[in-house]
Amino acid sequence: MNGIRVRLAAVACTATLAALSSTGTASAQPGGIDCRYLLTTYPGGFTATVLLDNTGPAVNGWALTWTFPADTTVQGVWQSRITQPGPRSAIAVNTPWNAAIPTNTTLGFGWTAAAPATDIPTDLTINGIPC
Repeated sequence: MNGIRVRLAAVACTATLAALSSTGTASAQPGGIDCRYLLTTYPGGFTATVLLDNTGPAVNGWALTWTFPADTTVQGVWQSRITQPGPRSAIAVNTPWNAAIPTNTTLGFGWTAAAPATDIPTDLTINGIPC
């Protein structure tokens, strides 16, 4: 495709996942979540998909945070809710229908964004644990 780059990064993080309980308290669990960040770039922006591969115990409720390398405006989102506390920071949280990530399954979500730079973030955390 003319003018479009596709990049896949296994921002591989086998983090010990802190699973949220119904009260919102984090507790350490064995196993972890592997995060994969897939990126398709185009002039002025990109489309990103994050895949969360659960190799540990089931998770109920998740939040992924990261920092973009440049000011970024998230424009469209699927399978999560994304907020931007600042022009470079982002927080994606589960929707009511995909809060659970059972053991040995993968959950995916994504977004489109306008941005001058499209480098892959290096500081992803899930439920507060580096990914």
